[in-house]
Amino acid sequence: MASLPRIWWGALLVVIGTSFAAAFGAGAPLIVTVIGAIVFGLVLRFPYAALYAFVGTSLLLGWQVSIPAGQFLFVSDIVRGSIDIQVSEALAAMLLVAWGIRMLTLWRGRRDWHWKPEAPLLFSVVGLVAAHVLSLLSATEPSAAAVIKYAFRPVLLVYLTCVLIPVNFIHARKRLLVVLGVIAVIGAYFAMNGFASLFVFEGGLFTIHRARPLVLGGVNLLGGNHNALAEVLIFAAAAAMAFASLVRVERARAVAYVGAAFMAVVALLTLARSAWLALGIGCVFLMATIWRAYLRSRTDLLVYAAFLLAPFAFLLVQSFFTPGVRGSTDTRQMVNEIAWHVFQQSPWIGVGAGTFLSHVASTYAYTIEFGAPIDAHGVLQKVGAETGIVGLLALLGVVANGFWLFWKQWRRMIVGTPERTAFAYLLAGVIAMSVYQVFDTTYWTARWWLPVGIALAAGQFFFAKQVQRDPDFLTSYDV
Repeated sequence: MASLPRIWWGALLVVIGTSFAAAFGAGAPLIVTVIGAIVFGLVLRFPYAALYAFVGTSLLLGWQVSIPAGQFLFVSDIVRGSIDIQVSEALAAMLLVAWGIRMLTLWRGRRDWHWKPEAPLLFSVVGLVAAHVLSLLSATEPSAAAVIKYAFRPVLLVYLTCVLIPVNFIHARKRLLVVLGVIAVIGAYFAMNGFASLFVFEGGLFTIHRARPLVLGGVNLLGGNHNALAEVLIFAAAAAMAFASLVRVERARAVAYVGAAFMAVVALLTLARSAWLALGIGCVFLMATIWRAYLRSRTDLLVYAAFLLAPFAFLLVQSFFTPGVRGSTDTRQMVNEIAWHVFQQSPWIGVGAGTFLSHVASTYAYTIEFGAPIDAHGVLQKVGAETGIVGLLALLGVVANGFWLFWKQWRRMIVGTPERTAFAYLLAGVIAMSVYQVFDTTYWTARWWLPVGIALAAGQFFFAKQVQRDPDFLTSYDV
């Protein structure tokens, strides 16, 4: 795919974008059409500004626009009620179409047939999407339309938006710095938001309080609880550390390091068990790589770190015995039991992509005990139940492909350079978020895939004597 000339790649992107528009946009309210046209014009004219806006909003899963499903062609047959579209998804879709249009029009002006876009992980992701589509053949007879819809959104869409866009848009250090800065600022804001929540007492003065996102104006921008806050802060802390490694202004570097430390502390104060595990494994990776030489000469720092973490660890252990955490543990245990039962119904190809929630809802014992159904807390349970062994092997292929690409990029970098240090922090973020998705529900969102896309993009030009230049189709429009 990456060998296709510019004109065919651009045409493919335009076809994909217009197909989604035809399926979902026909019959949309006039105001939605007008606003969408204006925003698309701005995205087409200022693609890098749109990239930064997409990166910033991609972490805000709770910022959505709800549109009645009856307004759209074909959709009312799949979705009942309304369609919830994330603002970041709309921006990313416009960015894909603008990318295609710019390549087509610039090809007309420059006759450049040899420009080749990058599409890492493409074949392994196509295999994963195919495994999701294959699940419609399950003996449980899932809805074919719903399965195909889920295979393309969110599974394929998250790859196109969170991997393909960063890898092809971020070709220079200055662009990467802005992207990392945007993520760090978003993280710093929610770190302060989460820290402020510690002083909003609910349930009594002596109740254990955890950091959590505060609702602003009736909207939970993160779209989740303390786990959502922890995910954003872990990713943002890694981005801030990478930013600090690359930026040349000493004051900006110091602010970034302090901000990263503050985000990590607030992430620990969420008292989310997954957050502690993800941060711990990320730090182990850093201690085995870029921190190793320094820690050999300063082993006392490990003692100081353990001493500082002891009070937080005490709070974490104490929280295990609170009713809320015990209830969460019981809920997850039953959901895992349901996942195993569903997997046994169709172990090879699963029971149908996107159907796990309905299986939980139809489990009488769960609804009586816990009420509203929740999705599988873990990507392995989710993929195994819905797509079976075939899907699990496809997912393993994507993960193996990703880490092989990272390993090749890591080996090509010069030891001790700021670029290699920044890349290590980005890889730590990828590892931490991958660990988190073993226990959480945001596996098909930017919180897992955007760190992967940014790390792959950075790995492309973090080499000695590498010429860093923005793609011409993004920096000019001389048609």
